Amino acid sequence: MWWRWTLRRTRPASPGFGTRSPPRGCPSCDDDLEGSVGTPLDSLPLFREMTPAERRLLAGLGERRQVPPGTVLFKEGTPGDAFYIILRGAVRITKVLPGTGEEVLAVLPAGSTCGEMALIDEYPRSATAVADRRATLLVIGKGAFAGLLEGDPGLAVKLLWALCRSLSGRLRETNEKISSLFTVARTF
Repeated sequence: MWWRWTLRRTRPASPGFGTRSPPRGCPSCDDDLEGSVGTPLDSLPLFREMTPAERRLLAGLGERRQVPPGTVLFKEGTPGDAFYIILRGAVRITKVLPGTGEEVLAVLPAGSTCGEMALIDEYPRSATAVADRRATLLVIGKGAFAGLLEGDPGLAVKLLWALCRSLSGRLRETNEKISSLFTVARTF
């Protein structure tokens, strides 16, 4: 399968367009998902279709990390080695645009994910992610995901499906913004 070839070339996680509002039913940036009963993933809409046992397994794959504001999670142009689930706080996604400098594309609240394309392709990061405020993250590396694909492919498919739905929503939101920009540009 295509993913086996891709995952053989990966390594475990190393340490170390406007503002989006939280999805419907998602906690705000200040809500603490760490202290919830069960796992921090139990209250997230993204993982709603997983059983409690599957959410526990998924939470166990990751490393919980607390970071102060301004911490760079990953930089545009670097290889992707993990994806992040924001349990508390917020993460700012930025991109360097020629001639204008760094632009904020989104501020992702608790309950969101970022860096998920690292699980899907081998391309460098397309943007930079920085903790916008003190944040608690669940970091799941490519190596851990590769182990999940081998050990529990059904759960891996559920995770990928959830991430695809999330990415699809972001793509639709981006398409709307691009359409709006073209509409505004035509008035000049």
